[in-house]
Amino acid sequence: MPLLIKLSKVSAKALVAVMATVVAFYIVLLLLNLNDQAPSAAAGTMQQLQLSAKPVVEQTAVNNVYLYLAEHDAPAKYQLAEPLAALMRQCDIADCHTMLLAQPELAQLVAQHQAVSDFYQQVRSLPFLYHPIPADAAQALPSFHSVFNGQRLLLLQAWLAAQRQDAAEVKQLLEQDLQFWRALLLKNNLLLYKIVSAAAIKKHFKFAAYIKQQLAPEQASAMLPSAWLSAFTEQELSLQLAVAGEWAYGNMITDTLILKAPQSSNISFSEQLEWYLLTPLLQPQATSNQRAAQLLAYANGDAPDTKPWYSWFYNPVGKILNSVAQPDYERYRALLTELESLRQQATTEATTVQTGLHRLAPTHDATPEHRQALASAVH
Repeated sequence: MPLLIKLSKVSAKALVAVMATVVAFYIVLLLLNLNDQAPSAAAGTMQQLQLSAKPVVEQTAVNNVYLYLAEHDAPAKYQLAEPLAALMRQCDIADCHTMLLAQPELAQLVAQHQAVSDFYQQVRSLPFLYHPIPADAAQALPSFHSVFNGQRLLLLQAWLAAQRQDAAEVKQLLEQDLQFWRALLLKNNLLLYKIVSAAAIKKHFKFAAYIKQQLAPEQASAMLPSAWLSAFTEQELSLQLAVAGEWAYGNMITDTLILKAPQSSNISFSEQLEWYLLTPLLQPQATSNQRAAQLLAYANGDAPDTKPWYSWFYNPVGKILNSVAQPDYERYRALLTELESLRQQATTEATTVQTGLHRLAPTHDATPEHRQALASAVH
């Protein structure tokens, strides 16, 4: 019995010592985290990028693509009918050109979706492509599903025009499509929409190859839109503006979600206690500074600077937040770089066909059969 009492006293003293150590460590952390940082140069760069992208004109659903989508997009209204939707799904995994040729009712199917085409045209007509940073985390980001449906219809219309050998209409439609997505690519100030734009441009060039197959060889160069002839600029392919938006979005999350005191009655006492204990260890500006440096490094293809282990004593919660699951920026940079290769390939293929045709051009006394054979050889 005395031994048990003695062990109990030792255990109690050990527990008190551990608790005292934890409390002392927490107090030290509090003392180290009394002051936040001043805005860093990287944070200033991000702020300037955001300000340079923001239009001076008031942004509304009347003039802004994203606000228009948030207000007017109706996925149920702008869906593709199942026969056409199924065809487009198959086009992504099979020989699209052959499948389109096997659809004698394709023109009628496309004509039945005038509302979707009109919606896409309206979106393309809006002058401002800046995405206002949401005021709080509950605000949903606009979907581009209906816009993608509109692009699919436009590309199908171009394919049908090529089938009619109307290279002028093909050129006009491809010009309208790529002009919109290149403008959006340049102005994207959120990473999500930068990748959306890049995916749409890849779709454009992929489908253009099927369109070219419908044209006679001598018509191939006539379909070239001017947007194909201009190389993608450094600004179009840069991630800097997109990560500046991610930086601002992260600041909004910190201010409106993480630093906001729990209000719901459904939150348990332990969760509230956790918030009150951890919030003093989060320095908003230091977190913003670190995130700005990280994102700029990722955008430039560099690795963020590593800090010594003891740096985690300052702003530990912010450092944890900044270390959570970063997107694969290298993959995104590769996707953007690929766009210029796709443009060059599409332009080269179209102009090469025309050059080859001139090189193999038949003489005036060649037979019609000879001309047809030569045309087939370069198609």
